[in-house]
Amino acid sequence: MHVSTRGRTTAMRRFAAAVGLLMLFGLIAGGALAFAGSGSSSDAQARVFGGGRTFGNDCTDGSTPYCSSVTRELSFLAVSDGQGADAHGTVTYGNLESGGPVYVVRVACLAVEDNVAEIGGTIVKSAALPAQVGDTFHMLVRDSGEPGSTARDGVSPLFVDPPKSEPTCGYLLDEASEYGFFTLAAGDLAVESAS
Repeated sequence: MHVSTRGRTTAMRRFAAAVGLLMLFGLIAGGALAFAGSGSSSDAQARVFGGGRTFGNDCTDGSTPYCSSVTRELSFLAVSDGQGADAHGTVTYGNLESGGPVYVVRVACLAVEDNVAEIGGTIVKSAALPAQVGDTFHMLVRDSGEPGSTARDGVSPLFVDPPKSEPTCGYLLDEASEYGFFTLAAGDLAVESAS
């Protein structure tokens, strides 16, 4: 006995065509919404993102070097509007010697000048140093070029202070050449200004 599958095959083709059309319309609508939400110059954003690891037993390259035996690991994303307001994001900082994350920071401010950015926020988690939860955190990052370039990106020493009012950024940028940066051994940091 032979059973015909022609009816099922036609129905399957119609179903697949309908699903394909729905997916196509969804992609077009999603793309249109994304494009509409990202186009005007009034929506300009400053963005700083990336991650990496520094060399251990290293010193910063500033006029007042700071030396540390710690191998620093970090990842971050910080975004603000064109004037540095409405900053948000997360910084996760750790080191091999502590065996994991030292700080998780909620970003509250971001200031960008050329290829250097200051990220500030509040420490929201620290298994290694729980007494510092709630403290103010700042760091500088330097974007020295595209991935693979000979100039290496860098990260400053950390600046952790007792809790204050909402963190503000910008004052450390003037001190960047003094504090200097630890050179990244691996990773990439990106600094994008709003202009």
